Amino acid sequence: RKFISKPTELRDKAIVAAIRKYASTGEKMVIWGWANKYYVQSGLIMGCKTTTLYLTTQFGNAPYYLSSFMQEIETAKAPIFLDTVTSGQFEYTNRKKNGFELIPELKKFIFENYICMEDVEGVRIYVNKKRINEISGNSLKTETTEGGKKWASTLVMRMNPLRAPVQLQ
Repeated sequence: RKFISKPTELRDKAIVAAIRKYASTGEKMVIWGWANKYYVQSGLIMGCKTTTLYLTTQFGNAPYYLSSFMQEIETAKAPIFLDTVTSGQFEYTNRKKNGFELIPELKKFIFENYICMEDVEGVRIYVNKKRINEISGNSLKTETTEGGKKWASTLVMRMNPLRAPVQLQ
């Protein structure tokens, strides 16, 4: 008996294909949510031993696990931070309740070190800025609009298959 529906298989293939644009087998990835299947499917390894946001937000000793998670993510410098909190994923589907942005130190770290390059079926693929520089061969630059919001440079936007500006903050 199969437990994965055909639409889920197709969605997962698209997500994994997007991940592989920015990282190679054996490199590290950090997942926010509960979607360890993407480690296996992409061939990437865990960048943190804390693999589900449950431990960092709801478990009895959540402050300890969050502190551990932050130390590990800062040390790992993983090319990919995968935000899987969206509808259609396991357990954590509501960003307003479980989004990484709700944890100030994590939000700050991600926005300072990563850029959201793709959104595939609600799964956001953040790529480390150093990796973007390696891929592009140029220094990452930002542009500020009249509203004061920062956006990735046109070089990064060309790398983004969505062809849409990627808001940094």
